[in-house]
Amino acid sequence: MSNTQNTRFPSVLVDVNYVQMMADEGDANGFITPAPEDVRYTLIANCLVPEPFIQFVKEELEDCVFGYGWVLSPEYLFDAEFLEMLDPDQNAVLMPTVLLLASRGQLPLNLWSSEGEAD
Repeated sequence: MSNTQNTRFPSVLVDVNYVQMMADEGDANGFITPAPEDVRYTLIANCLVPEPFIQFVKEELEDCVFGYGWVLSPEYLFDAEFLEMLDPDQNAVLMPTVLLLASRGQLPLNLWSSEGEAD
C-alpha cells in the first residue's frame, strides 16, 4: 500500500497486484472491478472510508456554492433527504470528508468577495 502526503487524513492505495488479481478473477466471473488508482481508503474520524464514498459526497456538493468564511453545517451543504439516507458511520465521517475535499481543492468554494465585504 502506498501513502499520500496528507497527514490529517492518511490515505493508502490497496496493493496494485492484489487489485489486478481481483480484477482478473472478477472479469472472468462477470464482475466489474474499479481501476487500481481508485481502490483507496482514507482514515477519517477513526473510520476507513473508501474513495467511492468521498466521491459520492463530492458529487452531492457540485451544485452547492458557498463563500470562504461562512460557517458550514451539514444542513446547509446537503439536503435533508441526503442526510437521512446516511448510516451512522457515514454521518460521522461526513463533515471530515468535506474538510478532506477542501484540502484536495475539490470543494466548490468561492474565495471572491465584493469590495469592502471581506473583513
